[in-house]
Amino acid sequence: MQARHLALQVATVLHTAPDRFAELAATHSEDVATSQSQGELGGVNAIEFLSTPAILDALASMKVGEVSEVVETRCGFHVLLRRALLPDQVVSGAHVVIGHRDARWLYRFGSDGTLPERSRDEALSLANDVYLQARTHPERFVQYVKQYSEHRDAQQDGDLGEWSTREVPRMARHVDVLASLEVGEVAPPIETFYGFEILIRTPDTQRKRYAMESIQLAFDSEVPEGRPRSRASAWNEASEIAASLAADSQRWTSLQKAHCCLGIEAWSQGRSSAELEKRLDELRVGEVMTSPVQANSSFVIARAVASLPISPRALVRLELPDPGAPDIRYLAGRLNPATVESSLREFSTSTAALLGLSGQEEVRFRTMHELGASFAGNSSAPERRKLFSRAQQQIEASLTRAQVESYRLALSKVFEKLVLSTSELAHRKDQ
Repeated sequence: MQARHLALQVATVLHTAPDRFAELAATHSEDVATSQSQGELGGVNAIEFLSTPAILDALASMKVGEVSEVVETRCGFHVLLRRALLPDQVVSGAHVVIGHRDARWLYRFGSDGTLPERSRDEALSLANDVYLQARTHPERFVQYVKQYSEHRDAQQDGDLGEWSTREVPRMARHVDVLASLEVGEVAPPIETFYGFEILIRTPDTQRKRYAMESIQLAFDSEVPEGRPRSRASAWNEASEIAASLAADSQRWTSLQKAHCCLGIEAWSQGRSSAELEKRLDELRVGEVMTSPVQANSSFVIARAVASLPISPRALVRLELPDPGAPDIRYLAGRLNPATVESSLREFSTSTAALLGLSGQEEVRFRTMHELGASFAGNSSAPERRKLFSRAQQQIEASLTRAQVESYRLALSKVFEKLVLSTSELAHRKDQ
């Protein structure tokens, strides 16, 4: 229990001196992704802590500036500081990535499957040298990207895209750093899973919008060539699919259902791979790529669709909600659809007796809960919510007021049980 003892010591100090958090995080934290940035996580949405509910519970009870008690998760012991959110703003930036032999994310997601042979200390030394050059001559940053950066996005001048401080992106720490800079200012190196990154804040510009449907074949760079899920295996399969579509484009729907990913993805320029954006520039709406392109750890065959309008950003809630009951319509769209459909069938059988239904009433009640294949096979969360809401309205219209109250209470318990029995919500990208 040495780890717990150390965590208790750290928490005791921080309860009287919270201003020492950065110092103690840099000294004691064993999280390689955040220890070099004084424990900074950046802005994080509550949903990101679904797999670590103890952390979510601790943060929910804390005020800005407070330090938590020791929190235990499967990753170890944590001491948390809740800080204020950054002002609402949009930031753009670019980066130079200096890798090393232990930067596995660079190997798996950010490169062509190779890693530099330098050590972490050598990478840090080089990153500091690049930072000093870039700080002195920020106008040459693109030149430093092309000269030093080992990330695939060097092809797009290290552009990180445009992000809001009210989003909860994979770029949370980067956004926090960029928001602290003036346009044209360069930040000291930060350590990430990609290695060391030197960031510059760039001017906000009007960015092109992209939208696509896709078939994606994921691979693992660490799997030996010739085995399933290896880079070569995924490339060969993706190439075969692309050739099949070139011969018969009508197979798109069946092939897309057999692989990832259903639905439409949309983004602004710089937030996806340069290769993917370049290839989409070459397509007309409705056209399909004739060969795959790599995006992160997948090979993608895309079909261009009309660019979607930018929706107004939803009002951000800065505190965790405390509802009296779960939002079952939202959950119906986000939880595993097959599980929801199956649970509703079981629920209708047990609840019919609770409501005093019998004969034709019971049969009709149970039939109305049979959402069927149109629900379980639908990849769109909004469409599943519509199907569920329509069924719920029809069911409640057939009940008395007293029965509706009992029905809603019982239905809430079903979804509470579903949430507690699953580690994460399904279809995370599908809002």
